[in-house]
Amino acid sequence: MEERVICKNCTASILRETANRTGGVCKPCYHFNIRSTIGETPFGRAFDLCNKLHRFYTKGDYKQELNYIWIYLVSDVLSMLGNIRCGYHDKVFLDCKSMNGTRFKLRDAEHFREWCLARLELARSKTNELNAETVEEQTDRTTLLQKVDLMQTTVELAYEILRNREIYI
Repeated sequence: MEERVICKNCTASILRETANRTGGVCKPCYHFNIRSTIGETPFGRAFDLCNKLHRFYTKGDYKQELNYIWIYLVSDVLSMLGNIRCGYHDKVFLDCKSMNGTRFKLRDAEHFREWCLARLELARSKTNELNAETVEEQTDRTTLLQKVDLMQTTVELAYEILRNREIYI
């Protein structure tokens, strides 16, 4: 029978091997600590702002177009950033599937950055192509463009985390 020890945080019984890998804490405590630590960084704060639910005030087709662009960003870019936010850095480099069904694999931090920035630029250009006729449509378009800008800042901060992580691996 494998030797077990007590988690430093919650007193759960864990394998010695797990304790050695996680600094003496169980997996739930380990991931909680990572999420808490990352949340206190500029990246964590920027991600949390990006991730807030967004509401468009426009009705009809214009709202549908904005929602499509937002869903595209959330499914492709924000999900990658979410993996980093939760401390699952390696998931960023697994075989992934984008919203349009295309499979891809990111090689390294630089490739991650290029991939995200290309998607943000596409979202920005699609948003700018929309003809905003009412005040509400203009407000919603501006809000979405601000979200894209915030995501770009968040991607740059995530890139630094991944790049620094590659240096130490």
